[in-house]
Amino acid sequence: MITAYFDDSGTHSEDGLLVIAGLWGLQNQWEYLEQEWRKVLAEPCPGRGPLDRFHMAHCQISSEKSQFRGWRRVETDYVTRRFTDIISKSSVYGYCVGVSQKDWDENIQGRKRRYQGDAEHYAAAKCMIMIQAMTSNLMRHESQLIFMFDPRIERAKLYEGLFAFLKDNDDRERKNILRPFHTQLHSFSFGSSKENVPLQAADIVAWEMYQSMSDAISGQNDRPIRDNLKRLIRTKRIFAEFADAKTLREAGTFDFDDKFYDEAPAWFDKFWPADGFQKKSRPAPRERSLACQVQNRIRERR
Repeated sequence: MITAYFDDSGTHSEDGLLVIAGLWGLQNQWEYLEQEWRKVLAEPCPGRGPLDRFHMAHCQISSEKSQFRGWRRVETDYVTRRFTDIISKSSVYGYCVGVSQKDWDENIQGRKRRYQGDAEHYAAAKCMIMIQAMTSNLMRHESQLIFMFDPRIERAKLYEGLFAFLKDNDDRERKNILRPFHTQLHSFSFGSSKENVPLQAADIVAWEMYQSMSDAISGQNDRPIRDNLKRLIRTKRIFAEFADAKTLREAGTFDFDDKFYDEAPAWFDKFWPADGFQKKSRPAPRERSLACQVQNRIRERR
């Protein structure tokens, strides 16, 4: 059994960027991660008490209302590095999808928006689809895949409908005997990050990718890449794609014929009465391995 844990970053911000990140692995990998993670929670930093859970944004801001109140930057960097090293050593894989919400809203409109949904809908769908593809290619001895998301009440129906849509499609495709092996979608659930520490790991990845993509969208590619992101990239097991303005402008010119829109509503309304996700939407945004990006940027600075 393979389990994938998802978290988001930027969904509550106003800078026009959101990231959905998913980490997946086998039971023994998650058991190792949880065991080591709880050790660090119990003794995060010399001179500091135990942590209830780790939340990347709270750690970086050290807000008055968080567990990191009064922590120095060297201390927050130290504990973040410890958690990041656990992710690397656990050998879990990951995939992240970033989308410029402003550019999505400007380019995905009209009847296309009815079936493709908003930016978060697209990012979550693509992340889930790519993780299923990765597990199918790399874990042929494991046939079932479980998804778990950090709960967000206001978007719960979106994720539940999205999984139901993908599972319905998955069940129908499995009847095709000519289709290559693929991991079967088993179940979907929400979980507390306090009880399910892999969600805390997904939070770190989502936050780090958000910072990197935020630099890219603002034209600050010359800014140094954070050490934690470098550590994640060096594993060569965590990948990402970013739907930027150029990609979405190209996507905005793509549309289906009238026959599709005549036949599709009844099928899609089964899952999203108010909003939808298009199964075969458009040419996929260019997928970029952040590992390659880092390597290129390092070469340019030499």
